[in-house]
Amino acid sequence: MTKRAVLVGIDDFSDRAIPPLAGCVADAQAIAALLTQRFGFAEADVKLLVGARATKDAILRAIDWLGMTAAPGDTSVLFLATYGSHLPNERGDDRDGLDQVFASYDHHFQLTALRDDEVVTRLRRVPRGATTVVLADVGQACELPTQPGPPAFGAPMPTRGRYLAPPPMMLQAERARGLQVRPRLLVRKGDDAPIVGLLACREGEVAAEIPAGGAMRGAFTLSLTEVLAEAGALPWQELVDKTGERLRARGCSMQPELGAPPELAAAPAFAGGIAVAATGAQPTYGGAPAYPAQSYGGAPQGHGAQPSSGIGAGAIAAGLGVAAVAGGVAAMAYAGSGPSSQLAAPPAPAPLGPMLPTFHPVNTALAEFAPDDYSVKVANAVLFVVPFAPKALSYRTLEEALPQLFPAATAETHRRASLLASSPDVSSALSAVGVADKADTGLAAFSGAKAVWGLITGKRSDALETDTQQGIDAVIKLLAMAYFIAKLYPGGPIDRVRAHHTTPAGQAMTIFYGAIDVALPFADNAVSYGSDLLSGLVSRHGAAATTKLGAVAGPAAASEAQGVLSSLIAPVSGIVQSVLPYAKRAGEAVSTYLPTAMNIADKAAGAVATGIDALPVYRYLGARAAAEACVLLASRG
Repeated sequence: MTKRAVLVGIDDFSDRAIPPLAGCVADAQAIAALLTQRFGFAEADVKLLVGARATKDAILRAIDWLGMTAAPGDTSVLFLATYGSHLPNERGDDRDGLDQVFASYDHHFQLTALRDDEVVTRLRRVPRGATTVVLADVGQACELPTQPGPPAFGAPMPTRGRYLAPPPMMLQAERARGLQVRPRLLVRKGDDAPIVGLLACREGEVAAEIPAGGAMRGAFTLSLTEVLAEAGALPWQELVDKTGERLRARGCSMQPELGAPPELAAAPAFAGGIAVAATGAQPTYGGAPAYPAQSYGGAPQGHGAQPSSGIGAGAIAAGLGVAAVAGGVAAMAYAGSGPSSQLAAPPAPAPLGPMLPTFHPVNTALAEFAPDDYSVKVANAVLFVVPFAPKALSYRTLEEALPQLFPAATAETHRRASLLASSPDVSSALSAVGVADKADTGLAAFSGAKAVWGLITGKRSDALETDTQQGIDAVIKLLAMAYFIAKLYPGGPIDRVRAHHTTPAGQAMTIFYGAIDVALPFADNAVSYGSDLLSGLVSRHGAAATTKLGAVAGPAAASEAQGVLSSLIAPVSGIVQSVLPYAKRAGEAVSTYLPTAMNIADKAAGAVATGIDALPVYRYLGARAAAEACVLLASRG
């Protein structure tokens, strides 16, 4: 049985119009100390996301890590100390018409609002028989002090305690109907995983911050940790009652709210998972898991089960048995934190020392790119200006990547990763990103860069209407990414796309594409069409792009790409909207390198024809994404 936790605490926000909080980081640190010192959580399995590290993207990846590393009998804890808010329901499936919102470091009500639906949906990955706990020291909704007249432009957003008021115009219809916030942590749906959800207060109450020991703390978290430190693992319902008593003794008009199935509400806090019999009987507290862990993206399977497809199919047939995607690499996908070193019940072997590079396509691809190459500089320039983009890890070989992504790697992990990196599927995936660089033979290798340069110098306007070639270029690159993902990962299309975005390099590839190939050249249309822009490009240019991709990579590649494309459009569309505010800055950053790079390309006659592209950014990002995919899969072989 393993216990893991992700603890989020945010006092300051990237948007300076959001007033700072005072005790959220201290609350997250206090929960970390309690879990490790009192409840047996290993320090390596407790991940702190505080301040600028706690972007929406990083929080969601951290939740993915909890889900993908959990096994029956485990305990997964998510703690959130930040502002709470609410918005009209995004999916139209909540009876109250409102979503609860948790403010991330990069919170923006229109672009990056972290909704309770997103949190609960991600937590569905936690398997049956594991216990999931979500503690939220946030406000739901409360009455704000009246202010004379409308707020001035740029004035601080209205807050009270840990409640951040949404823009009034976004809630006029909902509030006119007298709707109340019904948090998904408390109001369950039929397909939700069992969760112990504990909120600091009810709607209408203030989630207060109070002084304690010369600093500020969340009143709820302070009272909760005091009760746990004194009484130990109380049943959740009793813990809620005693915490409420402690709050009232402090003069705080707060009553914590608990949402949990009866068998979980009566279980001791943080004590362990719930075993589920293989027959599907109702769970009972305690005991050992009775069914095998679920492989990534498929039905429950035993060790050695073969996924439907994905990298290393031949190696799997030979007994490699790639099973569940490891959380070790998922942990590295956010905030630079180290992954869990306890992925199985036995103690993890000692980490490897330096290992000699192995000859395979991944290392060959990685070796092409020195830190001062233009491709590296251009990619880094774009990612630097997007605040939620992951920081690139420092490695030039798969062997250097292994200990950074998975510190518990053994010689066997290295062998599996190398075997995967040598597979024909990886070679096919790497060829796909080469197609993305070339895009269209008439557009040439650096067509996107030249289009960007035109935008920067004011020589382009409405690209969607005036530049068909640029649209085809964007769709070819999207198809190439879809094929790249299809060749690297096992499981269904959605699972493959999610796995790709678990790795830092996978995220970086999508962010670069969203910023440079869609948001910047189609800036005007991105505002007008919103999330439908990418679907519109695919609808308009999909047939031509598929034909061109098939001519370069073969009909089978085009067919496999189409199988993943529909599952890729939605998350990429979300990225496009998220990077839109940073697209112009990204273009300006790229412009620093383009004149020299383009002159070099112009002088290098025949460069495209020989496959030596002027700016092979996708080949650079693809080499890294392939390396990280191999580590991701090998870490749970």
